[in-house]
Amino acid sequence: MTEQPPPRPGDKIVGDIVLTDIRLRMELGRLRYGTYLRTHNGLDAAQDKYEELIDALLYTKQDMMERADLAAEVERLQAQVKALSKLVCVMRDAMPALTALVDRRDAIVDAWVEANIAMLNE
Repeated sequence: MTEQPPPRPGDKIVGDIVLTDIRLRMELGRLRYGTYLRTHNGLDAAQDKYEELIDALLYTKQDMMERADLAAEVERLQAQVKALSKLVCVMRDAMPALTALVDRRDAIVDAWVEANIAMLNE
């Protein structure tokens, strides 16, 4: 584990979002089970909590692994962008020479056509 720097000011207040999520989750439970979660309901709260924590750990590790995969993909794509940028620069630098070659080719073709037309007219 690495030590993190102190937090900097952010955008949203997480607690407000969590409170909204809790209210929504309570309503989902009420709709699903016909009542809010209550004490002495015949369920083993410790077992439920333990299983939910295991699920949370699994989801957290999944998220960390997927983020690492995405970071690697971003690095790969950034390397491709860098290589393509270099290629674009090379092509841009070569454009005047290529244009001159095309112009020369066009002049040669035009001269050849004129010579052949002149030869046909003789």
